[in-house]
Order: sequence, then C-alpha cells, then structure tokens
Amino acid sequence: MKKVHLFSGHGQLPVGTDLYETCRYATIVLTVNMETGEVLDCVIPNYCKMHNDFVADILRGKCLDKDISSIIAEIEETVHSLSTRALITALQAAYNRYVVCKNQQANVVCVGPVRKSVQREKKLERKVVD
Repeated sequence: MKKVHLFSGHGQLPVGTDLYETCRYATIVLTVNMETGEVLDCVIPNYCKMHNDFVADILRGKCLDKDISSIIAEIEETVHSLSTRALITALQAAYNRYVVCKNQQANVVCVGPVRKSVQREKKLERKVVD
C-alpha cells in the first residue's frame, strides 16, 4: 500500500462574496504521509497564489495526528479573510477523511480476495457471540 495519500475537503463560502458567486465552496487538497501523518503539500485551488502559499506554509510539515488543533488555531489567528471559516471547514473535512482512511488501514489484515474472507469470518464471529 502506498504511504502517500491525497485528501480533499470542501467548505461552503459565505453567501454574497465574490468567491461564493464563482465557486460556492472552498476546497483544500492535501498530500499526507500515512505512516507519519505529516502533511507533505497543500493546495487551495480557488484562492490566489499568495493566499494558497500562506496557508500551505502553515500546513506543510505538520502532523495531522497531533497538530490539527494547533493548525486550526494558527489559521484562525493569522488568516483574515471572508472565507476563513470555509477554509477551516474544508480542512476539517479533509482531516476526517484522513482519520477514516487511517482507521481502515489499521483494521485491514490482508489485501485482495483474502480480505473479503477475513471480513466474512469477523461477521460470523459476531453472530456466534450475539
């Protein structure tokens, strides 16, 4: 299994802003090392380069496993735009996808056709216990 994964999240932009009229959602795309939780890169496609680079600098090198609260706090403290809340919502959505994927990887015993039989065995075990 590859150790670098791509995650995205979306947050609705404030109604009435120019960005809302053109995009409706703020999108964030992250590449993450699944072994360490480190954010390798970040792109916010509907923001200008300066805004994108500023937020990417906040995220790059941070660990999603440990730093998500401090990342959000830093964004709240340093990013002053009408779409900051939408950006944080998008980041939280991407983070939630990361957590789900990380949990799924931790629960996978085997890959391929054998994996299905392992899942079937777990269901049978649950029925026996119930």
